[in-house]
Amino acid sequence: MEYHSIANPVWTDAAHSMVTVDIVFPSLGDEPVKFNASDKDCMPYGREIHADLIAGKYGSIAEPIVQG
Repeated sequence: MEYHSIANPVWTDAAHSMVTVDIVFPSLGDEPVKFNASDKDCMPYGREIHADLIAGKYGSIAEPIVQG
């Protein structure tokens, strides 16, 4: 799947099990959507995005925001 403009990476939890990003999938339009990237994603592009995030390709990953 084609994607670009990955921004605002944030860990989804304190265990750092997944990263939420804003991403543009041209097949969905021009506006960014939220996407949860995981190394266990069933789709290759999800695992690829996660690996690139971990490698720092899109900058540092922010810690999760704790509500409360």
